[in-house]
Amino acid sequence: MVGGRRGTSSAGCLVSLLLIGAAVYVGIALGRPWFRYEQFRDEMTSSARFSGTLTDAAILTHLRAVADTLGLPPEAKRITVTRLEPPGGVVISVKYTERVTLPLYGEKVYKFAPKIAGGEP
Repeated sequence: MVGGRRGTSSAGCLVSLLLIGAAVYVGIALGRPWFRYEQFRDEMTSSARFSGTLTDAAILTHLRAVADTLGLPPEAKRITVTRLEPPGGVVISVKYTERVTLPLYGEKVYKFAPKIAGGEP
């Protein structure tokens, strides 16, 4: 025995580890919808950028597949593609809601409405 301790953990250390673990869990759970939103928005931006060579149907098919891959709610597949009058270009928009339920915290609701303009200058 060194210094009067038998090698057991102190309760303070366990409580600190529990609090850190809980903070990481909550941070990941609440951050995941934002991460998916940014990925989806990035794909919308890419589709808008190349809208001059893509049909509306191709843009919708691609973005709906991305929404499915990211695990977004079904309403995220209700994408609107609007072609602009000359000089051209496109506006891509969608609205959807994600809910995150955490123990002891309740439900957090995120409302996303990305709207991307791009394409021909």
